[in-house]
Amino acid sequence: MLLEAALNGARDPAAHPALPVTPAALAAAAAESVAAGAGAIHFHVRGPNGRESLAADDVVQALGAVRAAVPRTPVGVSTGAWIVRDPARRLSLIGQWVALPDFASVNFHEEGAVELARLLRSRGVGIEAGLANRTPTRRCGRRHSSRRSSTGRASACRACCTGSTRPRGGSSPPRPPGATTPASGWRTR
Repeated sequence: MLLEAALNGARDPAAHPALPVTPAALAAAAAESVAAGAGAIHFHVRGPNGRESLAADDVVQALGAVRAAVPRTPVGVSTGAWIVRDPARRLSLIGQWVALPDFASVNFHEEGAVELARLLRSRGVGIEAGLANRTPTRRCGRRHSSRRSSTGRASACRACCTGSTRPRGGSSPPRPPGATTPASGWRTR
């Protein structure tokens, strides 16, 4: 089993004074989470104003701080459409990332999800598939069920729409490129 710690979510920074927003706070929360047993980290990148961001500079700072705190732990970020509503602009911003997470969440019910997943996979970033409900997914013109199957949730859609064939169950992130799978969890080179 792999435990993934979601550090902050889409919450407003005013929701709680301990919500990690800055790169330093994210790094501290990541270190605490890994010390408590987390095998992967997921967070929503924030800009200097505390709002969610997909800007390359913000991603570089957040990933750099978290990776320095937990260097052998897979790290993933959110790409939710609420961060940047225009799918073309979101794709453009993510295409400018110079620091890449090990995985990124892609919500397949959002417009532009398939293109986003393909961009991320082409750059070696794993996909953490987000499925909002149990209705079939139709992003590539084919009908895929989001119900759990013997090979994992929406494995047919992942294989078709993202090029990933790794079956996945539960909420563990995809295997980072170049990672090995020891019993204690993934470790990257």
